[in-house]
Amino acid sequence: MIFHPRDNVAMAVEKMEKGEKLVINGLEVSIKEPIPQWHKVAIKPIRKGDYVIKLGCKIGRASRTINVGEWVSTHNLSSHRFRRRAV
Repeated sequence: MIFHPRDNVAMAVEKMEKGEKLVINGLEVSIKEPIPQWHKVAIKPIRKGDYVIKLGCKIGRASRTINVGEWVSTHNLSSHRFRRRAV
């Protein structure tokens, strides 16, 4: 499911297995690895350092290149949410 036109990830509303096809707004995505339910899957190529965009908002940066159909999570996403700020 895609939430915003700018998003480069979609949410898997159910567990997806490698080889399954996901169709979003006419775009077909081949799942490259198991995606847990409610986790993110790349629907556009995301280069290392690019922002990962969900719900139209930047949620972090790719810590490595993420190909279409790959699982997007803490192993390849550097989130700014929990970083401490210098005081």
